[in-house]
Amino acid sequence: MSSESHKSAIVPQGTQLYCFAEGTAVSGRWKSFAEGGLQFFGALLPILLAVLGACVTFWAPSTNTEKWVWFGVFILLGIAAFITVLRERQATRRNHSRVLETQNTHALTLEKIRENLADNARSAAAETNPYANIKHLSDQQLARLGRNIASEMRIFEVEHQNRDRSHLIRLHIESTSATSDETKRLLFNRNLSDMTEHREAMNREFKTKFLQNALLVRNELCTRLKLPLPQFGLSQNKPYGSIALDDQMLAGVNPIGEAASIIEDLARRLG
Repeated sequence: MSSESHKSAIVPQGTQLYCFAEGTAVSGRWKSFAEGGLQFFGALLPILLAVLGACVTFWAPSTNTEKWVWFGVFILLGIAAFITVLRERQATRRNHSRVLETQNTHALTLEKIRENLADNARSAAAETNPYANIKHLSDQQLARLGRNIASEMRIFEVEHQNRDRSHLIRLHIESTSATSDETKRLLFNRNLSDMTEHREAMNREFKTKFLQNALLVRNELCTRLKLPLPQFGLSQNKPYGSIALDDQMLAGVNPIGEAASIIEDLARRLG
């Protein structure tokens, strides 16, 4: 195909698109003009009927032909008036439907905007302080929060248990190297005092850092799973009770780890 024929094949396509757009615009203008003309005719028709009625009154037709002509004119005008009224009613219904559709669309849009704003506010609050806004967290967010705090509690307990083991190892080394019973007794009492002080410090740190948040998460998980909440001092209310959370005592081999396991199990059940 030559370049001239190629150009001739391209140009008409653009021309067709332009003509289609122009035709659509012209059609829209003619439709608007026709509707305006119909409204004008509908407003003018009662006046025209009144004028023709007055003319017939003053210049009454004398022959049958004139009578039939006037009869036909009034019939045609009546039919035109009837059609005009129907078209105006249809236009009114269409306008009313468009207004209702627009209102419904705006209402749905506003409702969607409100939902998005509420979701954004809940997300922002949850990211800022998830424990203070725990009631507004989704199930997935709550389960993730439970797993996170359980992991932090395990790390906390392991770190302190390693310190306890270091104290025991040091006690054994120092006691072995001691030469007299009195020295061994003093070393034992000193290390025992250090371990007791360390355990009390661990208990205080756990209560300050984890206890309140862990209780919030455990209780909210139980509430959403519709499980009974353990009561204070009744840690035997298994499998959700914990001596570290409900009795607030770090007694046993790994009380914090047991509490973490309970929270992890509840979080797994929630999702």
